[in-house]
This record gives sequence, C-alpha cells and structure tokens, in this order.
Amino acid sequence: MSSPKILVVEDEPHILTLVASVAQMHGVEAAMAENGERALALAEKLPLRAAIIDFTLPDMNGLEVGTRLLALQPGLSGHLLYISGYEPAAEEEFQMAEQKAGFLSKPFELSALQNAVARLIGE
Repeated sequence: MSSPKILVVEDEPHILTLVASVAQMHGVEAAMAENGERALALAEKLPLRAAIIDFTLPDMNGLEVGTRLLALQPGLSGHLLYISGYEPAAEEEFQMAEQKAGFLSKPFELSALQNAVARLIGE
C-alpha cells in the first residue's frame, strides 16, 4: 500500500498547485482534486494523512466533502484544514470544531500556509 498522502481539494488551479507544493516541501506527497467528487473518489483508493479543502467547490460545499471524507477515513479527524476567501458562519465554525478542523483565510501568506501544513501533519 502507498504511504499516506495529503489530499488537496481546490478548484482554483494556481492555489491547488501552491498548496500541493507546500505539502511536498514537508515531505508528504499530495493528491490533488479540483472538486468534491474527485476528492471522494481519491479517498476511497488512497490512504490519507490529512486533507486541505476549499469551502466553495463547484459541485459541493467543502464541509460536506470533509464530513464524507471522515466517514470514509475516520483517522482524518483532527487532520482537516479548510481554506476560504469567506469567513465561516457560526454553524460552519461549529461543524469545523466537531471535526477538530482548522481554518485558513484566503488570501494567505505563504508562511501561514507552511505553518498550517506543519501543524496539520504534526510537525
């Protein structure tokens, strides 16, 4: 079986590539998905160490993706990071707290992303 990966779910190609590159800088291979359905298909096949998920995807809400990822791989609890250009509403914050998930607001500084990835993988 392959080693656990970070799943990056983002519909903006330049952000998808950036986040995946930062994960790889931390020595973790990134699996990339441009939408929720692709992310879930990957999660059915690959062992995941963590996931970084955009809140607003073309096919579903990022929190829905996170919930479904946790159903597929319960070990991801505490290893989800959501990114968004929008501040989460109170209900979304509650859901993230239940998932023990982090949040990073876009646009973000590269150093903030690097620190978030390091925390996500336990460095």
